[in-house]
Parts: sequence; C-alpha cells; structure tokens
Amino acid sequence: MNYRTISSFCIAFVVSTNSLFAINGSASDSLWYLLNSGLVKEDTVRYRLLYEIAKSSGDADTILKYSELAIQLAEKLNISPAKPTVLKGTGFLNSFKPASALECFIKAANLYKSEQNNIQLARTYNYMAEAYNLIGNHDNELYYLNSAISIFRNERDSNKLAFTLHNLGYAKYSMGKFDTALILYSEAGEIFQKLGKLKENIYCLGNSGLVYSKKSEFKKAEDYLLRAIKLLTEKNDNTALSQFMTEYAGILQHKGDIKKAIIYATSAFDIAHKNGIIDFERGASFRLAQLYQISGKIDSAFYYQSLYIKANDSINKSSGTKNILKMADLRTEFEVAKKQAEVDALQKKKVIQLIVIVSLTLILLLALGLIRLYYYSMKRAQKLTAALDERRILLENQSAKLKEHQEELSQQKEELQSTLENLQKTQEQLIESEKMAAIGSLVSGIAHEINTPVGIGITAISSLQDDIQRMTGLYEKDKISREDFRKFILSSQDVANLIHKNLERAAALIQSFKQVSTDQVTEHQRVFAFREYLNDILLSLRPKFAEKNITFQIECDNTLEVNSFPGVYAQIFTNLLINSLQHGFHNKDTGTIGIKADLSKDLLKIRYTDDGAGISKKDLPHIFEPFYTSDQHRGTGLGLNILYNLVKQKLHGTITCESEHGKGVLFKIEVPVNVE
Repeated sequence: MNYRTISSFCIAFVVSTNSLFAINGSASDSLWYLLNSGLVKEDTVRYRLLYEIAKSSGDADTILKYSELAIQLAEKLNISPAKPTVLKGTGFLNSFKPASALECFIKAANLYKSEQNNIQLARTYNYMAEAYNLIGNHDNELYYLNSAISIFRNERDSNKLAFTLHNLGYAKYSMGKFDTALILYSEAGEIFQKLGKLKENIYCLGNSGLVYSKKSEFKKAEDYLLRAIKLLTEKNDNTALSQFMTEYAGILQHKGDIKKAIIYATSAFDIAHKNGIIDFERGASFRLAQLYQISGKIDSAFYYQSLYIKANDSINKSSGTKNILKMADLRTEFEVAKKQAEVDALQKKKVIQLIVIVSLTLILLLALGLIRLYYYSMKRAQKLTAALDERRILLENQSAKLKEHQEELSQQKEELQSTLENLQKTQEQLIESEKMAAIGSLVSGIAHEINTPVGIGITAISSLQDDIQRMTGLYEKDKISREDFRKFILSSQDVANLIHKNLERAAALIQSFKQVSTDQVTEHQRVFAFREYLNDILLSLRPKFAEKNITFQIECDNTLEVNSFPGVYAQIFTNLLINSLQHGFHNKDTGTIGIKADLSKDLLKIRYTDDGAGISKKDLPHIFEPFYTSDQHRGTGLGLNILYNLVKQKLHGTITCESEHGKGVLFKIEVPVNVE
C-alpha cells in the first residue's frame, strides 16, 4: 500500500468516524494519534486532520492551536482557510475574547463572500452577532442577525431561518423592544410548525407569553401561557410544562388570585421534583415561598424558601456552610418580623396603660376636689379643724400615690430602655438581612440569565434528535445517499458547537457569580486585581440591567491590585449600581454609569457617577441615614447606610455625595490601598 492510498484511507476514516467520536468525546485524541502515527504524509490529509482535531475538541486552547496550524497549512496548499478561521474564532469566544474572535469571523466572512458560499457566510454572521453581544455592541449584533436571516431566506433554509429568527427575538426582548420580539417569535413559530417541530413552536408560544407579561398585557400573557401548558400536557412534556406553569402562577399572583396561583405553582413543583429537574424545582419553590408569604403562612413560606436555597446551592455546587448561612439568615428574617410585631404590641399596651393611669388620676383628683369643696361649703364654719385634718390625710394619701406612680414610671423607664436595646439589635439584624438580600437578588438574575443558553441547548438537542430519527428511517429503508449523510454530519457538527458554546457561556456566568457571592458572605481579606474583580461584579449584575440600555464607562489601570476585603467592595458597588437602577434610572431607559479608580500615594480614589434623576436638595443631607428613602416603594432606606458604614468602619475611608435634581449623582470614595 503506497502513501497516496494510505492518505485516501485516512480522509475516509476522518469523515466516517467524526460523528461517532463527537458522541463519545474521543475524536480529538484519536485524530491526534493518526496525525502523529507516521502514516499521514500528504499535506491535504494533514490539513483535514488538523481541522477535525480542532473541531472535535472541547478545549479552547486546543481549538486555537490546531485551527491556527490548519490555517497555515491551508495557505501553504493555496486552499481556502475560511473554515479553520471560523473555528479559531469560536476558540476565542470560548476563551471570552470577543474582540479577537471578531477578527477571525470577519476574515472568514470575507473569504465566504469571495467564494459565494452563502450558507457558511450566514452561519458566520451568527457567530459575529454573538461576539458583538459579548462586547455590548447591540447595533452590530442586530445587523448581523438580520443579515443571516436575509441569506437563509434567499437560500430557503427554513430550519436555520427559524432558529435565527428566535435568537433575534430574544435579542430584541433583552433590549426591551417587545413588539418586535413578538413578531419574530410568531414567524419562527409558524416555520417550526410547518417543519413539524412542535416542541419548538410551543416554546415560541411560551416565550411570547413572557414578552406580554413584561409589557404588562397580562390577559394576552395568560392566553399564550395557557395554550402552551395545554399543548405540553397533551404531549406529556413535563420539563417545559413545569416551567410555564410556574410562569403562569406569577401571572395569577399579579392578578391577586393567590389561591389558584398556589395550585399551579404546587403542580409545577411536583412535576419538576418527580422528574428530577432541579432548576425548575428551584423556580417553583421560590414562587411558592412568595405566595405563602403573601398569604401570611410564614411556616409554609419558610419551608419552600428553604427548598429554594437547597436547590440553588445544589445547582451552583456551593459549600454546605453557605447553605447554612442562608438558612440562618432566612430564619432571622422571620424572627425579626415576629419580634417587631411583639415590640409594637408592647408599646401599644404601655401607651394604653399610661393613658388609663393618667385618666384615673385626674378623675380621682377631680373627685377629691369636689368632696373638699363640698365639705368646705357645708361645714366650713362648724368643722374647720376636721376639714384641716381631712386635708392633711388627703395630702398624705396623694403623696403615697405619687410615690407609687414614681416607682411605676421608673419601672416603665427600665422596660422602655430594654425595648430600645432590642430594637437596636433588630436594626442590626435587618441591616445584615439587607446585605444578604442582595445576594438573593443576584441568584434570581443569574438564574434567569442562565436559562437562555440552557434553553438554546435544549432546542439544539431537539433538532439533533429529529435529524437522527430521520436518518434512522432512511437507514432502515436503505435509502441513505451521500448527500443526506453529508448534510447530517454538517448539521450534527453545528448542533454540537452550539450546545458546547452555550454551556461554556452558562459556566462563565456561574463562575463570575460564585466568586462575587462567596466574597460577600465570607469577607476574607486577600490581594485581588481591582479591574478584573469589578468586571466580575458587573457581569453578575448584568441581568438587573437587561431591560435598560445603560452604558458603563470604566477607567482603571488593569495592573491595579488591592490588599483588602473583596466582599466589601462587591457590596459597595452592588449597592451603588442597584441605587442607580432603582432611583436614578427608574423613569429612564437609557443612561451612562461611570466608574473611575486610581491611586494617589497610599489612597485608592473612586469616583462613581450616573446621569440619572439625581437627588433633591431636601433629600441629599439624609441619604446615608438608616431607613431614609425618597420612595418607599423602591427601597428600604438601608442601601446607602450600609455603604456608608462599610467605607467608614470596614475600610477606614471617607465617602461624600454631590448631586442636583435631574443632573445625576457623583459619589467620591477614598480608602487606604492596604487595609490593616
């Protein structure tokens, strides 16, 4: 057997075994073995092996290494390097380097344009849109998604067209353009229905219900969700059924039908628990905790909140200590509420007792005065001495009663002092609860953000199952053509890449949130890179700003390191950002938040600004006082007070605020770089 025959055999081997290796995860190792076996002599075969190794690998570094080698060999062979260039771009995406990924995708797109390969060009546009999404350039993201849609329409690739329309719908939904998102979901659903992809069509219906809920059109939201629930019940799709039943329970909660909402949320929880779907079990338990708390059933609310925390910790693979701390904090919250009610009742009782005592004293004095007047008028002349004696006795009695009254007042003073101390302890517990509530909010936002890549992965798996079922049918009928098999391989590769990319995206979100939330709970001192940690905080809070078009301007040296408490900084910036979102941009959909940090000798100087609604002159002197808030519906009044105490007491620094109504805010923070 000569080298040319061996090379041809290797090419056939790579093509025929690629799908099997992709399934069991050994493709990269097996192809690497072929490449280094000494059997492959021809450069064309080596190029193919390099490409397949990069394509089948799940490691970003391996993708970058072998795709670059494939590009160099393609240029040497004078063949198009477009495909390995796209692979290299996906490697950069997996490494969260969107700018480098864009350079690769743009090169590949130009090559596909010159080759007039429109399908591959459209797929490359989808990758470019994802890179622009990570960068935050949503205009370019929308442009390339629309370009891909135009190509898929012209090429009549209905399957890819429907998925791209669905992705564009989610992008519009994330930007708050709900009407456009509804149109895109509707078109994608119609195409899925024509293709016989009923599950995908049902998901489009459910997502439309979520959009209508965001628009506060709850009647339409209810109609779409109920249609999706009915169809999923008929198909016995318990996974999606649990999710949409939980969402529908939220609609019922908004309508005030708490009893019916509890029924749906309980059913959703039972389905998720029975099928072991811990993510949807978490969502249902969180909804039930809210509903039971509204109903005043604190024990049931605590039970489901406990299940929510356990499910969430299981998903994030957190430590047992973290779970115990959250459970203790939750119990503290309910105990504080109970203690506050007892204190209020005690104060009310004391006030009533005091009023009764004063009233009785006044009545008694009035009665004694009338008696004295009566005796004075009736027997003044005859019994003057007796009247004087009676007056003396009366004064003695009054003196004794006054003495008793003084003792009672002294006792009441001691009780009130004890009550005040209890209230101060309660206030400290409320502040700690407020700090932990920020972590709970991050959990909800991150869970919502993770739902997107997980949902895309589920949809992609469904598409792959349909393709496998179709190929099985052709195989059983002995009707498989080379073209059918080639299309099946290409489609399987695309689905695998899509699933891998979204799982990596979900993992990155979880890692960023895990670092920030752990620091907030443990408060250990360590040396950390300030700019990198600030990026983690912004990433963990990104779901909070999903409905707003907020631009973040960060000015900070990438080499700046701080020896301090990272959890304290996480709490400081979380409170500042949430304060801007709730108050500064409450009535604005666009704006800018600036964070500037630099060193001056041994001081870290931080300037935090937003161009939101600002603070009035009346409120500005009181913003750092506990429980002071300009709007009781959007805050507890503890956020900036906690921020002030962290800067002053924990970091030994200073904080000031400058603002005018309608002109945004400026917070100036100065703290030592190294906290002792």
